[in-house]
Amino acid sequence: MAPTEADAASSTLRMLVSPPLALNPADFSLLSPVVAAAGLAGQHGHLWRLRRRQRGARLRQARLLYVEVVGNLVWGRVALGVHPPMLLVSRPEWMRPGTAALLADVLDDPRHVTVVAAAYTMLDVYESLFRRSWFELLTLRLSGGDVAAIAQVVERFAEAEQVLRPALYDKEGQELIEKALSEVLTKTSAPPDHVPLTARLNNLRGSIPVRDHLVALGALAGLWLVDLLRSHGRHRGWRSRLLRIG
Repeated sequence: MAPTEADAASSTLRMLVSPPLALNPADFSLLSPVVAAAGLAGQHGHLWRLRRRQRGARLRQARLLYVEVVGNLVWGRVALGVHPPMLLVSRPEWMRPGTAALLADVLDDPRHVTVVAAAYTMLDVYESLFRRSWFELLTLRLSGGDVAAIAQVVERFAEAEQVLRPALYDKEGQELIEKALSEVLTKTSAPPDHVPLTARLNNLRGSIPVRDHLVALGALAGLWLVDLLRSHGRHRGWRSRLLRIG
């Protein structure tokens, strides 16, 4: 039996998204309904595809890029609920040669091409940012800037998904995908308007490696011991003075 577009999309998704250890294993089934809907939507066909059958391979490649965009959108939402938030993105489909020409082929409005490109071009900046050590990110974590950065990634990929979907699927297919995607997004964290202090502290604490935690605890224990010895010494000093006076 020939593989369906849903099978191809599922296979690509498994390659694109590798499970981060800090996440709940249940999170990795989130995209399944969207991928299935995208496969069903592909079976409805599209006028663009019927008019120009020789571009069927191009359309399939564009749909794989769409799956990647949806994956980055959903994993970005998942990352917002993790302490600390992580940059969970992938771009193999975007990095394929000819992707820019592919977008120009399937998107009539040049502004829509820019919307999709903007979601990916900003990743270099944020990947460089989140590769820094926990100490270098301390100020960012305390200010809630890490959450704001992930929220911007989510927003950009949401915009890219919205311009790609109508270009790749007919009306019935779009409705299938929209329903599945809405159900998935309700199970994830929406970008917050404000990051409470407790959440910022949890993000900072979660970003500190275990080794550094132990070093910090050792330093605190050492300071406590020094203070205890000093207090004991002062106590003995006063006691000696009182005995001499007596």
